[in-house]
Amino acid sequence: FFPMTCKKIIRAQTIAHMARLPLLYLVDSAGVFLPMQEDVFPDTDDFGRIFRNNAVISAQGIPQIAAIMGFCVAGGGYLPVLCDTLLMTEGSGLYLAGQALVKAAIGQDVSDEELGGAKMHAQISGTIDFREPDDHACLQRLRSLVAKYPDVGSEEIPDTNIQSFRAPEDIYDLFTDEPGQQYDVKDIISCIVDARAVPNDEGHKSLEPDFDEYKPEFGESLVCGYAMLGGNPVGIVANQGKLSTRQMPGGKAGPSKSTNMPKVIYDDSADKAARFVMECNQTGLPLVFIQDVVGFMVGRDS
Repeated sequence: FFPMTCKKIIRAQTIAHMARLPLLYLVDSAGVFLPMQEDVFPDTDDFGRIFRNNAVISAQGIPQIAAIMGFCVAGGGYLPVLCDTLLMTEGSGLYLAGQALVKAAIGQDVSDEELGGAKMHAQISGTIDFREPDDHACLQRLRSLVAKYPDVGSEEIPDTNIQSFRAPEDIYDLFTDEPGQQYDVKDIISCIVDARAVPNDEGHKSLEPDFDEYKPEFGESLVCGYAMLGGNPVGIVANQGKLSTRQMPGGKAGPSKSTNMPKVIYDDSADKAARFVMECNQTGLPLVFIQDVVGFMVGRDS
């Protein structure tokens, strides 16, 4: 961030606020350029004003999406986490202090991935909502998410003749309520949501469910995501009907894993669902709940 960088961002935020336009941030920043920090802070339109605007814009119900496409360190790590939706590419980083500073401060040897890599934030901290393999996939996801914002001012009637990815009747073969039997609720969702065409490696298009799963590697006992249903954008919250894996933070030995029981709500999945409902409220998306739940986890894991 140079002095003019701050002014340009604040100008864009001001226009978006006045016109009620969604804001998209493509972030790859190590924070303030320290040799010029005396010109960055002491001003009305200074570095801190950006974060104030993040809060004001969010309070007005205007969506903000950040895509981390590089290393966001120190001051560069604040803006993304103040946004409503956060995407991150493999090989990127999001943390306050890098390896050298951590080593100098507390004598700890730690990798970039352990500090704040995409996998760590997707599975353990739950900070990011979508982990993408590269920049191209990240931008494709960004376009898909924005396409699902409801068109509040439009009087156009959605095309309700859009076919679902799978026949709705398939649900009867996929779902089971037999004790001890499991099913994947994502298969159920694929019978409900619309189909979309996506290009494959050969240049042709193939069909897949029009469903962008939210935090797919975090709180896996609940499945949340943005979908198109009969031509209408919706948010879906569903209980997972099969065993799932939970990544737990660890010490020197690294992260550990535990198994989540089907149809049970754990603390991480409850956090995920609450955050997702708030995001749908932010964009005005109707919610669809697919419920098959036995209750909350009890004991130490609660």
